[in-house]
Amino acid sequence: SVPALPAAGVDVRTAHGAESELAGAAVLREVLARHDLRRWMFTDLVLVDGQIRGGFSHPLTISPHMLVRGPASALATFLHEQLHWLDCPGMDGAATEARQRWPDPPPPPAGCRDAESTWLHMTICALEYQGVGDLLGPAAAAAELGPRLHYGWVYRQILDDPAWFRSFLDRHDIRVPAGPPIPRRCINVEW
Repeated sequence: SVPALPAAGVDVRTAHGAESELAGAAVLREVLARHDLRRWMFTDLVLVDGQIRGGFSHPLTISPHMLVRGPASALATFLHEQLHWLDCPGMDGAATEARQRWPDPPPPPAGCRDAESTWLHMTICALEYQGVGDLLGPAAAAAELGPRLHYGWVYRQILDDPAWFRSFLDRHDIRVPAGPPIPRRCINVEW
């Protein structure tokens, strides 16, 4: 028998009801129905907003452009923003190690808005690569993340040495839980 849709509980909303937002929400719902993403669901409320670029994690908001590019892009973007909700004690240690290894990361778009964010994203993007690789295979993960311009330098570091990043995450005991976390939501957000 076919199991119930694993991510049926995700509340996907559009910010303005625009056609592009509705199309993006439809692609995301298809991805949620196709893959068991419960391990990565730290929040169960997603807003698709055509007035932003990229995505935001708190509250989880994604540009429809990132979703309609295709199912792999929608999957990677959803995982990326969800992973910002992961709470592991090793995150600070990982950021410190990243700072020591890459003391002068590049500015946007290759890096993040500042060095601190880039060091954090070494962990987030490594987890994203692992997640997409687990779901679609390592070749598909590399094909999706490799050409990205936004955080492109970060993704190149990961794709050039995935074994180092696996070890990096292990050293800091950073991993996605084996079972589904209890989803949380931002407080005081008017949706």
